[in-house]
Amino acid sequence: MKPHRGEEAGLVMSSKQPIPIPANPELPGMPVEKRVCSAEFHLSILQTAGRSDYSDFCGMSLEEFVDFTADLGMEIWYGGLGPGVGRSSALLHSTHLDVAQMRSVPGQPPPDFESRYVERAHRHGILVIGSYKMNAWPALAKLHPEWLIQDIDDGRDVKPNEHFVCYNSPFGEWLGDYLAEQVKQFELDGVWFDDSQYGSRGAWPWPAGCVCDACAQKYKQDTGQELPPKVDMSCIEFKKWVDWRYDNLAEFQADLARRVREVNPNAIVNYNSYPRPNLPWTSANDLNPIRDDLQFFIETDYKLLGPTLTAKIARARGDCEIWFFMPEQIGRTMGTEQPPHLDPVFSTLPSLAALAHGVRTQSVVDYLRPDSGQMKFTYDELKKRRPWFGGESIRQCALHLSRRTRDFIYTPFLDEADPSADVLGQSAVSMKAGDTYWKQFVGVAEMLEQKHVIYDMLFDKQIDADSLASYRILVLPNSACLSEPQCSAIRDWVAAGGTLIADYETSLYDELGVKRSNFGLADVFGVDWIGTYNAGGQSGTLYVPQGDLKGKYGQWLGFCGQHTEIRPRESEDLDVLYTLSVRRGFALTDPAKDTHDSGHPGVVEHAWGKGKSIYISGDVGEGFCDHPLQRVREFFVDLVKRGGLRVEVSCPSRVLVHALYGEQGTLHVHLYHRFCQMTPWERHHIDSQQWSALDEPFPVHDIQVTVAGGGIKHARMPLRDLDLEVENATTIYVPEVYLHDVVEVTGTV
Repeated sequence: MKPHRGEEAGLVMSSKQPIPIPANPELPGMPVEKRVCSAEFHLSILQTAGRSDYSDFCGMSLEEFVDFTADLGMEIWYGGLGPGVGRSSALLHSTHLDVAQMRSVPGQPPPDFESRYVERAHRHGILVIGSYKMNAWPALAKLHPEWLIQDIDDGRDVKPNEHFVCYNSPFGEWLGDYLAEQVKQFELDGVWFDDSQYGSRGAWPWPAGCVCDACAQKYKQDTGQELPPKVDMSCIEFKKWVDWRYDNLAEFQADLARRVREVNPNAIVNYNSYPRPNLPWTSANDLNPIRDDLQFFIETDYKLLGPTLTAKIARARGDCEIWFFMPEQIGRTMGTEQPPHLDPVFSTLPSLAALAHGVRTQSVVDYLRPDSGQMKFTYDELKKRRPWFGGESIRQCALHLSRRTRDFIYTPFLDEADPSADVLGQSAVSMKAGDTYWKQFVGVAEMLEQKHVIYDMLFDKQIDADSLASYRILVLPNSACLSEPQCSAIRDWVAAGGTLIADYETSLYDELGVKRSNFGLADVFGVDWIGTYNAGGQSGTLYVPQGDLKGKYGQWLGFCGQHTEIRPRESEDLDVLYTLSVRRGFALTDPAKDTHDSGHPGVVEHAWGKGKSIYISGDVGEGFCDHPLQRVREFFVDLVKRGGLRVEVSCPSRVLVHALYGEQGTLHVHLYHRFCQMTPWERHHIDSQQWSALDEPFPVHDIQVTVAGGGIKHARMPLRDLDLEVENATTIYVPEVYLHDVVEVTGTV
């Protein structure tokens, strides 16, 4: 099949041909969870240069412009209408306006601007979502300085807060009233929030906030305790306050959603969330499942996470979308780091990665031009795949992302912050300690992705009996902080037949980061903790393969990660797979010498009940993140596969894989291209992954999909209307994948 290039796909459009209304009669009744074409967009950006009357958008009237966006395929529109939905919103957010100026501001849209836009969009079935800041209201703060967030003392000279107001103050009630009025007045389909963190932005990393009188009263009411006076991660009571902040923020966001839905029961209420590297506990955005009444979007950090891992976090949290730049439309003129004029096909890949995981996307397209069809190309590709959007997990493998480990073990030291880091946290890595945990996690996730191990993500609150049930494999990438109930749930799950893969200091600390004298899971691992070698140092881990493993890996295998030193327990069910070398680094190593093998265990497999545990002493995730070596990837994934996979895929790592059960019990295997290659964490240029995506995509041929159990009756590629060859009711042969294809499998799978 010849790949479609963007230029061959009809990307140039006329801007002067309003389309019939309604453009898509299926949209008005389509549920939100099936709408896949969304954008954050601000109409004020499209004013013709030198005009301020909101009458001309790139040569089109307002109505023509809305028709144009509908023709592109827009289904949900997140954004401010002009400077903001309702002139009061824009004024109250303005940094420069005082109270006297709030009555008359030049360049405001005409009085009927919002109603004309919303009415026209609704004719097309487009949902209109008003955008706001959740707690950044500078002009309002001038009226009520007593509502300002008061940042907790963290030992730094923090810029005085003049913009961010505290939702535990009367501001929270005011905001609920204001939003309800806006939704009712303009017939909005929902509201959308940026700036949804807990504190101000008076320094980088952002201060933690808030110790105002209202917060003190709320904390006392909820816990019976006084607010802590300063940041102190050595104090248990302070850590309990850190945990409380997450729940307090979620409680307010749920209450705000309730207030909006009293006016419009079906309203979308969507908050920006920040679960990514560079943004630690201070923002109070949790890494746990969200409440059923909340919705979030997560910004894609291209350089460190990428769209696939962001989509997995979004799916695991619940009703979340991922948010990304549509790079073909923007460049450095917008103040971002995205390269301008990226190939239209590659610009579509983040959306396809999200769709493969059953996750909706928002894109930022503030530089939409009538002579470009980037959005139309992307939206056409998404809509083709709508019938295969979503589904249930195959529950094969679970990967733990531990917020408590990030918060309490790898807490960023503020004096290590990079003073040159961008205030929004989008530039180079700025906090060494906090990055270490993310490297451990991302390195393990990357190895699973590159070797096509289909997995789901689990958070701290999901390490329990109900969430673990029916998974075959659980991977704990240095899940250092585990409570006794969590250890008990894991212990019972392994005994019932699960396979546990854990590394480094997993379970060495309790849920608040208090160090134990031994692993909490020592009995399951079959080993005791003696110590951690050169924690935080720069040495590496050298393993000596034992038995049959020597035939595959030779005399030694190494990676640049630290390791623990362990003592095996007496057990007939313990098998030492790798031992530690006597060497602690890689220089001048002679693995042929008999003294190379220390005999001390490094990787062990231990039978526990009906299941088994594989413990890896080395910090393999960080090692792979710094040096993504093929041998390390093979070593780790070979251990994971000992748990038995339901679905295995053989193809190059350029293609990624996810699988979900469809509504009719069919298995949908999604095969899609990576947006960009992985680059070593510590050695990335600020644009490295973005620029690596400038290459032309190409088809990948002869992919093999194997489903355990032998129950395949039929397999086809519905997007190509192509029946596939099936061998022995287990193995499917896929001739080619270009951007994203679905293999639909029927039978007892």
